[in-house]
Amino acid sequence: MFHYTSLILIAFVTLSAQADPPDWTAFSNPKQVLLTDAFAKTISELPATERASNIERLHGTLSSSNIEIRRRAALTLGALGDKSGVPTMISDMATESSPDRDNIVVALRVLKDRRAVPVLRAALADKSPYVRGIALAALGEIKATEAFADIAAHLRDKQYQEGTCIPISPAFSAAYGLGALGDPRAIPILIKLLDDPDLQGATTQALSSLTGESFGQDVTKWKNWWAAFQKQ
Repeated sequence: MFHYTSLILIAFVTLSAQADPPDWTAFSNPKQVLLTDAFAKTISELPATERASNIERLHGTLSSSNIEIRRRAALTLGALGDKSGVPTMISDMATESSPDRDNIVVALRVLKDRRAVPVLRAALADKSPYVRGIALAALGEIKATEAFADIAAHLRDKQYQEGTCIPISPAFSAAYGLGALGDPRAIPILIKLLDDPDLQGATTQALSSLTGESFGQDVTKWKNWWAAFQKQ
């Protein structure tokens, strides 16, 4: 016998399985905090027709007059495997007067698209040490080996961004970027920086990434390893 309670249970499960609709009101309010990965996940869980409709809407918002909305659209699309927002972010990053360059360069780092390499290299001359630092890390993560010399040139760039709770200089990001780049030309350069207390942590981490060795922050072991390696 089929019980009424079974019907209630089936209805509850069905309703629970239905995905919540994307909160476009929050998305469209640049002053409201929005997690683009979570927003993308909500869209990805929609039925195919609704998902396609929401993705089309995201494409439309890439033309928004508000730079934060454009950034959100690019990041949400990127999280959905769609890099069509990259050119928009590149164009915004190339606008020197933009007051949102900090957020745009972070978006380009997250999107990890080689089309952004030229504008990221140009950002290494930005007056903001934060922008320079993010651009350096992004170039390393994108594996932009053509920017090797540009990244290495910032290993002495120790200007800190005022008003940040975590003081990380472009030099720190440059060391990280060289490790992420995976170019062995960086090894002797980083070895020479092992005695720099400001960069020791980033340098040893980068060396571990490049060499597969794990000497931690033991400078002596790193130097001994390098001396032996050169004799091989």
